[in-house]
Amino acid sequence: MGGFRKARMALGLFLGLAILLGTALPAFASGGDGSWAGIRERSNRHDSDLDVYIRAKLDLDDVGGAAWARAFIADLATKGLMRGRGQHHFAPNAPVTHAEAVTVAGRLLYGDAAARAAGEEILRLDPRLVEQSFVDAASIPAWAVPFTAVAVKQNLVDAGGEFQAHRESSRLYVIRLLVKTLLAAGTISPADFQAASSQTLQFTDASQVSVADVPYVVLAVSNGLVGGYPDGSLRPHNPVTRAEMAKIVSESGNQNGLGSGSQQLGEVTAVDPTAHTVTVRLIPRILPPLPVPLPITPQGGGGGQGTVTGGTYGTVTDGTYGAPVPPAAVTYPVAIGAVIVVNGHAAGLQDLQAGDRVRFIVSDAAEITVLFATFRRAYVEGTVKAVAGADGGPASLTIESTSADGVSHVVTYGFSSTARIFYRGGEVDLTALAVGDRVKAALHGTVIMSVTDFGQVRELQPERRG
Repeated sequence: MGGFRKARMALGLFLGLAILLGTALPAFASGGDGSWAGIRERSNRHDSDLDVYIRAKLDLDDVGGAAWARAFIADLATKGLMRGRGQHHFAPNAPVTHAEAVTVAGRLLYGDAAARAAGEEILRLDPRLVEQSFVDAASIPAWAVPFTAVAVKQNLVDAGGEFQAHRESSRLYVIRLLVKTLLAAGTISPADFQAASSQTLQFTDASQVSVADVPYVVLAVSNGLVGGYPDGSLRPHNPVTRAEMAKIVSESGNQNGLGSGSQQLGEVTAVDPTAHTVTVRLIPRILPPLPVPLPITPQGGGGGQGTVTGGTYGTVTDGTYGAPVPPAAVTYPVAIGAVIVVNGHAAGLQDLQAGDRVRFIVSDAAEITVLFATFRRAYVEGTVKAVAGADGGPASLTIESTSADGVSHVVTYGFSSTARIFYRGGEVDLTALAVGDRVKAALHGTVIMSVTDFGQVRELQPERRG
């Protein structure tokens, strides 16, 4: 989040294994020979698939105004965590209001249907809760009132005084709200919060953060919700745009398994690009403790109703909570033209790896049509020893790094189809890198996702985190 708004030029390559310098690169699959021309064509195709999905399926036609965030917007719109402002418009560059931010937090915690139902039940039991909590409650839009009730009950917002529903949300407001959401979900423990209270912020403008807000900022940074600006500042009072909110919430939900809506959850165990299949070990979804019991319909019918207060479920749809699924691996065909997003970037099936956490939609034809994958990046820092493929042939980057025990390692890496290269403050082609450059590479397994030259690491990396 923040000032990073450079145009994206996606670079890509079929997944490859890291190898020691001097050994031969493995042969590339039929998806291409790994040339830069093939990389661009494949990357553009992935981007096009995502654009079509956003326009045709999500009915949004203004996301191009924040192209860097389109995958995050698609993620949240697909899950129903964020919706448009009016017909066909997401308004990505508009500031997110307090009412919108609190609504998104409630949906992140429970999903749209459960959060809305919980809010309505809270208000049925205590009709004046919101009215008595805020002196300006009358200004809260009707669609936000149930989510505000949930926020009050779960201590996501401070009752008393003004809610300021239409006020722009600052970075600090969003930080407090989302950290409280993770506390309510149990992702962050009270002990974590207590420990964070004794830490010191390193931002150049840390004096703008009150003592009471320090643990929220510490936990937001440690959980990857926000980062700093190039000058080392936090700028806590800067407004947050809807696109930036989408990025923060998407990454937070993906890392913590929240806000999956009716999507299936799982972990990739195998990928077969030739057969166009992916094997996934299904993961039960967790519904954090609800502020009130909700009535549910048993999955598969059978008559009668029960209640739910939180727990582990296999599938969750409107009013229906299925039994937990066994941790079995299921192989799914992936539809041709399926939308695949890996860590916020349009990607292909070949970019998935075993261990990736995925959320996906299965069509009536039993094919995966939409899949969002996440993984925790590893990093390697070192000196470029060789650059291959800039003018044709398989593209790779050889980096010499030194491990913590002082041992030097020289490894050649391939690139994913979502890879990007940043050099001297801008996004560039592979030709910009040269032997001797100091770089930091983000890895997905043994495949490069992004490369930043060493002189720009401090400047660019935080901007990508939010």
